[in-house]
Amino acid sequence: MDPAPPPARVLVLAGPSGAGKSRLASRLHARHGWPVVQLDDFYREGTDAGLPMSPLGLPDWDHVDSWDGEAALDALEQLCRQGTAHMPVYDISRSAVSGTHEVRRDGHTVVVAEGIFAAHVVAGLRERGLLAGAWCIRNQPGRPSPGAWRATSPSAASPRSPCGGGVTSCAAPSRVSWPRSRRSVPHR
Repeated sequence: MDPAPPPARVLVLAGPSGAGKSRLASRLHARHGWPVVQLDDFYREGTDAGLPMSPLGLPDWDHVDSWDGEAALDALEQLCRQGTAHMPVYDISRSAVSGTHEVRRDGHTVVVAEGIFAAHVVAGLRERGLLAGAWCIRNQPGRPSPGAWRATSPSAASPRSPCGGGVTSCAAPSRVSWPRSRRSVPHR
């Protein structure tokens, strides 16, 4: 019997809406084949009693408690260790999960996870031994196109910072460097 393959590790792409997280994740997938998990699909259902509400009585989608971080961590761990996981598909117009889809790693040792609250899975992934890295993605001042920024410190940050807890110090690289191997973890 063949030994179980080593688990994959997760490259986290965190940052505010419109910063370019999904675009970068798509490029990483196209270039390396790494599976991508859309963490914004882990929003809580509109009927969830724990869903924070705005003063207008509408769901506060910008509040971290509108998102189920534990479910996201569990799904990422299953994907990394078992090679496949069913992920929710969230319909924000209905404030509900509309289905699921299967994500497979197909032997890759890197999984990309991106979303507005992605920084909030960094500590949990580190504790589970599944963190490959955490990058803060945000728009560069004065530039209309997104710029990639790599996290340089794993300590806790303000929950209102662009990259939230777990990703603090973002330093602008001179360029985004890509790993040479399709199955290797990004290194700096």
